Amino acid sequence: MSLNHMNSKDREAFVKSVKQAFLEKLTEPQPSCSNDDKIKVKDALKTMLHKKQSAIAMEKKNFEKMMSVKEYCDNQINLITRKYFRNEYQEVILSCKNLLSYLTTNQPPERDPIIFFANFYTAKSYLRINNLNSATKFYKKAQEIPKSKQYKLDLEIFRGELLVHESKYSEAGGIWEKAVREVEDAEKKAWLYHELGQCYFELKEFEKSREFVGKCVSLNMEPWECYGWILFAHISAQQQNFQRSLDELMQAEKLVKCSSNMTETLEYILSTIATLKKIK
Repeated sequence: MSLNHMNSKDREAFVKSVKQAFLEKLTEPQPSCSNDDKIKVKDALKTMLHKKQSAIAMEKKNFEKMMSVKEYCDNQINLITRKYFRNEYQEVILSCKNLLSYLTTNQPPERDPIIFFANFYTAKSYLRINNLNSATKFYKKAQEIPKSKQYKLDLEIFRGELLVHESKYSEAGGIWEKAVREVEDAEKKAWLYHELGQCYFELKEFEKSREFVGKCVSLNMEPWECYGWILFAHISAQQQNFQRSLDELMQAEKLVKCSSNMTETLEYILSTIATLKKIK
């Protein structure tokens, strides 16, 4: 019989009995766990805790390994840079090769910049020993790395150097004129202005050459200020203005005498001054 067909008294009694039955069910004692069940639960918790601890330990170990790999790579980069500026180009090539080999089995936090560095310095070193083919090969490998703005600028400047080695001075000059606007480092900018001056000197565009050499000299960055005055002297000599050439060389002499590591440059300047005095 449904509740709708009960009278109010019977319906009230029915609802009361249902409530009573529900309360009795709630207050029934729950079955207790056996010792075996307790042991199983305890073992399960231990297993979970061990897995968590193992995961933390592995994460720590991986982090420490990654940091040791980073430290190794940083040390190699510093070493390679020092070798490059000591003109130890064969050593640079070998060290870069070893670093690239190391990266095949080890993963530093940032891998791409290190791969770029190794390929780029290999290319630069090959160019310094006049191995244009190998320099071009590693330049192209460096180009394959995802590049930041600085990477692109370094590669573009280096492309100009490759062109100069092929005597393509006009193309190199066009590339460098755009690149020099983006260079922020004063010494690098002075070097690039000097190289632009040299490019246009080779093209016999002497006034344009003088313009860029002037920008180089105005930055007062050694040794490029001195080299700039020497290039000024070469321009003047090509224009048959030997007195001006002599004055410019004497300005270079003043600068080079203030430096302790430009002995060969000083010898060249003094020799050229002596020659110009004879012509004059």
